[in-house]
Amino acid sequence: FNRRWAMALLEQTLRTLGDECRRSGKSEFFEQLKGTLTGDGADTPFAAIAARLSMSEGSVKVAAHRLRKRYAELLREEIKRTVTSASDFEEEIRDLFAAVQT
Repeated sequence: FNRRWAMALLEQTLRTLGDECRRSGKSEFFEQLKGTLTGDGADTPFAAIAARLSMSEGSVKVAAHRLRKRYAELLREEIKRTVTSASDFEEEIRDLFAAVQT
């Protein structure tokens, strides 16, 4: 149950981030970099992503860092909506990471 909850929460957060990117005209950018968030494309070199996006490798690394940061912000916001106190929030974060690691 906990793993399903964690995966659903992560997927919802990824959808929210994707929607944000699409609204700002960055659909292709998101599609190319979302693997760096989920681990699905973690083995894709940034140089290859940069070539597909016609960007420098350094720019792609910075963009990926910002995308991960926004993903984390959205995840925290989603969790905060489900709890009533700061201690509950911290517990939910621990539970989320524990569920994903199993």
